[in-house]
Amino acid sequence: MRQPDRNRSKPAHQPRPRIKIPITPLEFLLELVSILGLVIAALILIKLWPDLPASIPKHFGPTGEVDAWGDRSSLYFVLGTNLFLYVMLTIVRRFPHTFNYPVRITADNAQRQYQLAIWYMALLKAQVVWLFVYLEWQIIQVALERSSGLGTWFLVVVLVGLLLPILIYVLVARKSQ
Repeated sequence: MRQPDRNRSKPAHQPRPRIKIPITPLEFLLELVSILGLVIAALILIKLWPDLPASIPKHFGPTGEVDAWGDRSSLYFVLGTNLFLYVMLTIVRRFPHTFNYPVRITADNAQRQYQLAIWYMALLKAQVVWLFVYLEWQIIQVALERSSGLGTWFLVVVLVGLLLPILIYVLVARKSQ
């Protein structure tokens, strides 16, 4: 007896359209904000490097207090991580057809959904860059004894700041199906 073909009951997988999405003024502005953050992070490190002690904060606990110290060269890691994330998010932007979406992508909605996702990625990139600028700045301020930590509200502000745009994006993407 012949076995039923299990693949016949499933609809054929339709590849998502590959559309070139031009850079919009909003995305360009967010890109400038990100680049400005990277430049400022590098300038802060260059300017304040001679004043830094050998040991600087390496880790902050959930309350924003320093809970580990390390060599000042770890600031290069902070700046390098910031640059790496910027580059990776810039590369990922070129492949919106590979993103995960809260709606089904069709030929009819691909342009709008890709554009929304790219705007969100540009915003996320700017947020991440400036989060690392703030972390670098606070590490230096604590090392120079001008501050005691990140502050008690840091974790809440970061979580809300990163999660709220995701929620807004999902709502707008679903509305724009």
